[in-house]
Amino acid sequence: MIPVPKKPTPKGSTSLPANDNKTPVGQEVLDFLRVLIPQDDAAADALCRRGERTANVVFVVMCICLIAIPLLFASVFYVGVAVVP
Repeated sequence: MIPVPKKPTPKGSTSLPANDNKTPVGQEVLDFLRVLIPQDDAAADALCRRGERTANVVFVVMCICLIAIPLLFASVFYVGVAVVP
């Protein structure tokens, strides 16, 4: 006969001991971002302007590619260099 315990053993995270020594998930990333992002307004404005300029450049390059690649594809088929499948 197998003895049955009077109190069932809990399963899952409730049975694990608490460990307060670990930092919360993502805390290292937040500390890194606090160091990376400047606290004064002038530097934050410069960072924002640089991000906006980068976004504008990416947008223009995407527009050029969306126009140039189909034109190049159509011109290759028009000239007859490529074979239509």
